[in-house]
Amino acid sequence: MDFMKKKLKIVGIGNTILSDNKITFLVMEKLNTIIRNDDIDIGFITSTGMTLLDAIEGFTHLILIDTVKTGKVMVGEVLRYSLSDYDLSPRGKMISGLTLKEIFLLGEKMGLMMPGEVHILGIEIEEDKIISEEVSQKLLAAIDYIADKTLTTIKEMNFKIN
Repeated sequence: MDFMKKKLKIVGIGNTILSDNKITFLVMEKLNTIIRNDDIDIGFITSTGMTLLDAIEGFTHLILIDTVKTGKVMVGEVLRYSLSDYDLSPRGKMISGLTLKEIFLLGEKMGLMMPGEVHILGIEIEEDKIISEEVSQKLLAAIDYIADKTLTTIKEMNFKIN
């Protein structure tokens, strides 16, 4: 019987010049200083579609971290989505025009090994339309909280941090 080794990919999706959208990049930097497990790979992308497929192919587990602007929770709060929930969210359609679920289906049709377990974390932001490398103070103050929420998700997936 062939057993595949569990491997986790953590992908932040964002834009480093769209104000609060940069928070995912800062969170990925923070996680890189904490996580010391060869079975966990941390990455950041600025576009989706084929770029996302390339980033997640070959991993058994995925944590996708993106920004959301629901206006329903405090800035810096971390919302959890399933693959289906996320497609229905305001950010569900990726820049490529495809939903995340459609991207996964495309990968499967191409014969790519796609993650079987997917967790999506949405970071509530305040501003995403202003071109700026500055992140709001509320979000900067929440980086440790956001990283802790991600670490909790990693542990729930039975991966060790170190």
